[in-house]
Amino acid sequence: MNLILENNPFHYELEKLCRLFYPEESICVLENRGIPEAPDTLTAYAGLQKTGGTLHMTARLLDGQTEHTAEADYIPNLYGDKNPERQLAELLYGLLVQQTGFTPQWGILTGVRPVKLLRNLIGQYGQEKALNVFQKAYHVSERKMELARLTMDNERQLLSREKPNGFSLYIGIPFCPSRCAYCSFVSTTVEKTIQLIPDYVACLCKEIQAAGRTARDLHLTLQSVYMGGGTPTTLTAAQMDRVLAAVQSSFDLSECLEFTVEAGRPDTITEEKLQGLIRRGITRISINPQTMQDRVLQAIGRRHTVQQVFDAFQMAREAGFRDINMDLIAGLPLDTPAG
Repeated sequence: MNLILENNPFHYELEKLCRLFYPEESICVLENRGIPEAPDTLTAYAGLQKTGGTLHMTARLLDGQTEHTAEADYIPNLYGDKNPERQLAELLYGLLVQQTGFTPQWGILTGVRPVKLLRNLIGQYGQEKALNVFQKAYHVSERKMELARLTMDNERQLLSREKPNGFSLYIGIPFCPSRCAYCSFVSTTVEKTIQLIPDYVACLCKEIQAAGRTARDLHLTLQSVYMGGGTPTTLTAAQMDRVLAAVQSSFDLSECLEFTVEAGRPDTITEEKLQGLIRRGITRISINPQTMQDRVLQAIGRRHTVQQVFDAFQMAREAGFRDINMDLIAGLPLDTPAG
C-alpha cells in the first residue's frame, strides 16, 4: 500500500490510521508525489492546498479500479484543533471505512492513551460535551467511550494522591535472556553482553545516588519506583540487591506508594531473587507470559514454557507477593482467536 502525503507532516498518524484497516500490508509513505492515474497498488492520498486564506483538505483512496474522494476546508479550532491533522485524518478515515466495511471501535484514535485525550477534553468542555466530542470528532464507539470514562474515573482516585512535588523513578535494566520478536525496547541478550552487566550495575548505582542527591536538593517526594527493561531479573540475586540497596540509601521511600520490579520472564525467576525482593520492600512484580500457548512462545523467541509461568506465579505467591501483574498480547505469530 502507498500513502502519499502532500504539504503536510502528518506521516505518523496517517500511516497508523491506514494500518488499522490494512494490518498485513507493507505501507510505503511518499511525500509530495503526484498520484498515478491508475495505480497498480492500493493508494491513499492526504493533501493540503492553500488558496487565499483558506486551507483545503483532500483525501483520496484508489485501488486501480475505483476511486473515492473526500474534501473539506479546514476549520481552525474546531474541537480545539491546533492544526489540520485530526480533520484530515477524519476525511481519510471515512474513505477507509467505506472501502473496507470495517469500523474500528476506537475510531480514528491510534495512540495508547485515549483516556488522556478524554481527560483533556473534559478539562476544556466539561464532561457532557467532552463525551459527545469524543464520539463525534474521534468516532469512538459508545462501548469504548464508556470504557474510557470508567478508566478515567478509576485513574482519578489514584491521581488524587499525587503530590505537587511528587515524582516517579524509573530504573532500566536493558538485558534479557533472549530477544522477543515483538519487542521494540532498548535491550540486548545476556548471551552477547553478560560481561557488561557488572560494570552496568556499578554505573547504575552511581547514577541512582546522583539522582537521589538531585531529588533532595529540589525537595522532591518519591511516590513510585518502577524497575523495567529488558528483564530486571536477568540480574543475579546479588546484583539485584545491590541496585535496590542503592535506591533505599539514596531516596526517602516513606511516601512511596508502589515499588515495582518487572520479573517478566519466568525463566529468570528464582526463590532467592523473590526473597531478596521481599526483604527490600518490593510491593509489586510483573510475571509476563504474553501468551499461554507453548508454540506461540517458541515462535516469538521466548525460551520458557507455559508451565514455567504457572510455577513462577506460585513461587511468587509463596514468597509473599500479593500484587502480581501479568501481561498478555493478542495476535502474536501463530496465535488464534481461541488462544
